[in-house]
Amino acid sequence: MKLWRKSIWLGVCSTFLLAIGLVPVYPLAGKEILEKVKATRTWENEVAQVSFLMINKDKKTRLRHVLRRRKHYAGKDGLDTKTLLVFQYPPKYHNYAYLSWSYRTSGQRDLKWVYNPNDTFYFKPIRRLVYDQRDNFLGFWLEGNDFTYEELTERPVDADSYTLLGEEVYNLKPCYLIESISRDKQDNAPARRIFWIWKDKWLSLKVDFYDSEGKLRKTLYNHWAQVQGFWTLRQSLMKNHKTQHQTIMRVDKVEYNTESSDIYFTPSLLGNVR
Repeated sequence: MKLWRKSIWLGVCSTFLLAIGLVPVYPLAGKEILEKVKATRTWENEVAQVSFLMINKDKKTRLRHVLRRRKHYAGKDGLDTKTLLVFQYPPKYHNYAYLSWSYRTSGQRDLKWVYNPNDTFYFKPIRRLVYDQRDNFLGFWLEGNDFTYEELTERPVDADSYTLLGEEVYNLKPCYLIESISRDKQDNAPARRIFWIWKDKWLSLKVDFYDSEGKLRKTLYNHWAQVQGFWTLRQSLMKNHKTQHQTIMRVDKVEYNTESSDIYFTPSLLGNVR
C-alpha cells in the first residue's frame, strides 16, 4: 500500500513540475526533424508545370519550362521517388526528357536516363547516365541555373549527419535551426547546410549552402502554399553569393493523385510518354 501511494505521489509531483517548467523538455534531434520534413510529402503522385527563370548580375534573363511527373514509392523495392522531366521551352530542347529513380538509403546511387531526340553522335536517343554525369546534363539543358541535381531532389535522410543548433524566428515563423553535413565526401552535395525548419508545419523555409572552406556559397528561400490539402513548394529562389546570379523555380500548375501509371517512369519508353 505504501509503495502504491508513493508511486501516485511521484506521478503527481512530476506532472506539477512539468507544468510549471521545472522539468526540462528535450527538443527533437536534428535527424528526427528532417525525417518529419520528409514525412510531409504524403501525396502518391504529382503532375506539375515548372518554370526556371535565370537572372544574371546584369539582370539579363533566360526562361525554361518543363513538365514534371513524380511518384512516391514509400520504400517499395527500396525506392523513394521516380521523377520525369520533359522539357517544353525553349524550342531547341522541346521533348528532351530526364528520368531519375531515387532510393531510400544513401548506399544506393540514384539511377538516371536522358532522352535526346536529336542525338546524332551516339545514335542512341535514350542513354543511361553514370553518376558524375547527372549534374552536367541538367546544367546543359537548364543553361546555368543555380540548382544542382542534389538540390532539386530529396536526399536520403541518412546521407547526412545533423545537429540541432537552436531555434530562431524567420519571416515571423518559429523555426528549428538545423546543421547538415554530408557523410560522403565524394558526393556532389554541399559540404555543409543550415536549414530553417518551420516548427509544427515541418517545412523548409530557408537553406544556407557552404563550401568545403566554410564560405557561404548560396542561399535558398522557399515559399509554400496548400494545394488539394497538400503543402506545396510553389516558388524557390536560389541566390549565388559568389556570381551574383539567381534562379527562381516556380510551380505554375500542379495536380496530385491523378495518374499513377509506372509507364511514365519506364526508361525504354522515354521517347513516347509525356
